Amino acid sequence: MKGKKIFRNCIGALALLLGLAGCQNSLEGDSVSGEGIEGLRTLTVEIKNYSEFVEESSVQANMFAPARSIMPDAFTSDKLSYYLYGKASNDETKEWTKVTVTGGKFTLDVEPYNWDLTLAATSGELKADDLVDVKGKAVLIGYAAVDLTRQANIASFTLKPDGLTTSGKVVLKTSLDGWTIPASINSVRLGIYNLTNGTVFNYSDDSTTVVSETRTAGTLTFPSTFGDSSKDLAPGTYTFKVEFLDADDNCQAEWSDSLVILPGKTNDKSVAVPDVIGAVPEPATDFTASYVAGKEDSTPGFYNVKFEWNGDACINERSFEIDLLEVTGTTTVTAIPTSNTEWATAETDSGNTAVTYNSEVISNQLYVEGSLLANNTSLTMKLPLGKAYVARIRAVNRAGSSDNAYVTVGTGKGTGTVFGGTFINLFRIRYNLQGGTYTPATGKAQPTPIVQYASAATAYIVPDATNTLVKGNISWTKWKKAEKAEKADETYVDLAATPNYSGPENIDLYACYTTDADVNIFDAADYKLDAAWIKVGKANTALTGTDPSYTVTVSKAAALEANGDLTWTITVADSGAEPITKDFAYDSVKIEVSSAGIHHYTQTQANVAVGTAKKFTQTGAKLLESGTYNVKITATAGTTTVTLPVVLTITD
Repeated sequence: MKGKKIFRNCIGALALLLGLAGCQNSLEGDSVSGEGIEGLRTLTVEIKNYSEFVEESSVQANMFAPARSIMPDAFTSDKLSYYLYGKASNDETKEWTKVTVTGGKFTLDVEPYNWDLTLAATSGELKADDLVDVKGKAVLIGYAAVDLTRQANIASFTLKPDGLTTSGKVVLKTSLDGWTIPASINSVRLGIYNLTNGTVFNYSDDSTTVVSETRTAGTLTFPSTFGDSSKDLAPGTYTFKVEFLDADDNCQAEWSDSLVILPGKTNDKSVAVPDVIGAVPEPATDFTASYVAGKEDSTPGFYNVKFEWNGDACINERSFEIDLLEVTGTTTVTAIPTSNTEWATAETDSGNTAVTYNSEVISNQLYVEGSLLANNTSLTMKLPLGKAYVARIRAVNRAGSSDNAYVTVGTGKGTGTVFGGTFINLFRIRYNLQGGTYTPATGKAQPTPIVQYASAATAYIVPDATNTLVKGNISWTKWKKAEKAEKADETYVDLAATPNYSGPENIDLYACYTTDADVNIFDAADYKLDAAWIKVGKANTALTGTDPSYTVTVSKAAALEANGDLTWTITVADSGAEPITKDFAYDSVKIEVSSAGIHHYTQTQANVAVGTAKKFTQTGAKLLESGTYNVKITATAGTTTVTLPVVLTITD
């Protein structure tokens, strides 16, 4: 039965039944075939920044080591209560329930599903009626995802005030840290900026949060305070930035730090700005990559990778840059580079060129969350399943760039699920049942494909007497696959000789049964959308870029029809090879347009056939502002789904 339940403390009988020591928080639900296994698993939940917000006052707020952030006083004198909400992959929800946190950790007995969890901290306990509006009562909130169908058993929260509603205030005590501004600097500019996109963030009454001081009579006086105790700021994490400008108003150097505004608190800390004129930033450290379990194929063919780094030493960066190098298919790149020389060798050996992502990454169709602007410490983006990558990061400013820091995987430092292999790589094993039904030893029968995601050697599923796969009364005999290099060379998987698959590429297997003469092979690559088939606007502007990064830039004049509509035209062409031949048609094609989490347009059309132009009309597009939009084009043919992501830029 699906429905709403609550997290609850374990009782003695349950502890005895499960053989658990002590009393833990508990979560129960119903089983769903193919998503979980019987019994509960003990999940450890940790709050990564617990001490920062709860245990320590912020006497080190203006220190640049060991942590960088301008923090108001922590909640030491306030009694915080913690409430947890969960939603499982079987759509079961667990309502807000109080949990006991000790030293930043607590445990739960949880059913083995994919879980999306939300943890809210409130100042004092809530009443039952308050739980309907937890975000309005919370002073901190955090989110975590954990996949308990695998070996993961730890969920990590980073609590933040972002998105909450009770306002805070800022009145900083500002100064220079023992140095004098040189004569080449004519003015300074101090302001609060959005952490993700760098735009100015204003007080609630829309007054500017940017102030300037200009050199007068040979003197440039650095402001002694910044902020306004009479004005409110929305709670959240921002960038407080100091810019040093010349007489032509060109920025010559900057210093910045993350600024935290907590609900109901005033941030009145002291901030001492070091000498950053002409200095390149220090490098980032602890650069890791992990993946977000449960998000695989949410955009078909992609998964979410979370890059994280420590920027404590980077006091004057303008932004960060990440180089991403694909090494799929090579036998000579055997490890992640750790130096510029090894990186250059990896580029040569892989035959690929690294793609550089900078502060504009938030406009990329692969972007999920985070930023590469100053003071950020993480970036989540989509990467294709079945490809292996290495990465490096550096801090940059107007004076130059820091040394590179090279990514590590499998270290456990990331807040996502660590990669089990050598590279940044997650691959898909899909078992196409070809009309059969798979019945595992526990759980319900399923006629749909079985899908596994892995980053390290994974055992093939072998149906047997307890895990049966039959078509009618005909038993499974073997898996068949098509070789990528030459699809005519179809082979059988010898499970005895090769019990595991270790990637890095995706693999599709097809069930053979005792009476099968042959098996039809369906490779998603055969159904791939061709960017050349797609045109945008009344001027029929073509896409540019390479797989998987396609873009199109159109002016409103060249794009919009007289009535303000924006038209996407898709004309599927005969590729001369199965299945895209003159008789082929996609069952459906869907176009979705969004920006920064805002949905603008969705349209789906059926029977998109070769040689027939299909027009998708976005009505009301004239109301869209000039800017960048994420577009996802999804096509289906039978059980196959393919996706083409596009970045659309509209200019005046």
